[in-house]
Amino acid sequence: MVLSLPRDAASKMLGSLAVHLLLILLYTWIACGNENPASLMRRTFLNDDIVEGLSGSEDAQVHTGRLCYLFSKEDKMVEWTDITEHAEEATQMSWMVEKDIFQGSAHCAHISVDEERYVRAVNRVWTGEKKPQNDAVDEKRIKTKL
Repeated sequence: MVLSLPRDAASKMLGSLAVHLLLILLYTWIACGNENPASLMRRTFLNDDIVEGLSGSEDAQVHTGRLCYLFSKEDKMVEWTDITEHAEEATQMSWMVEKDIFQGSAHCAHISVDEERYVRAVNRVWTGEKKPQNDAVDEKRIKTKL
């Protein structure tokens, strides 16, 4: 958060103070026995009671929801392995999952690295189209580069 502040000294000082105050409040919230907001979001994101995306009878529920994970190993805010784990959880819960790993892009900056590929992935998720094999993330290759 501090890195995204304006570059002038006053903004950096006041912004840094505000960011640290928010972090103190957050960690106090967690220390008082409340759930970490990141864990809460991760847990509820795939919760059928909260997120719609099921069809079928009670006996045979099938996810119609689609998820797209666009990520990069260079992201300094979210560990890429956390993203692949969450995508695997979603796959096991029958969500339609698409994963696309970008090279050299920062957090939420994948479109600036490869706009065409980014737009194709988003369009596929919106339309429900399957990802072509030649455009697929090579999971074996990713795991061997750990």
